[in-house]
Amino acid sequence: MTEPEHDDVERGAAEEQSGAPLTPTEEEADERPPAQGAGLDGGGRLGDDG
Repeated sequence: MTEPEHDDVERGAAEEQSGAPLTPTEEEADERPPAQGAGLDGGGRLGDDG
């Protein structure tokens, strides 16, 4: 199996509204500070500026 391209974890609106507990991966991501320069870099790839 291939690894995901991005390490970002994002919950959908339905997940947030359901009150479902965070997964261990979501808890870890929630503790990290936001990435600097996050967003589209003009090449259509989110957060990939390398």
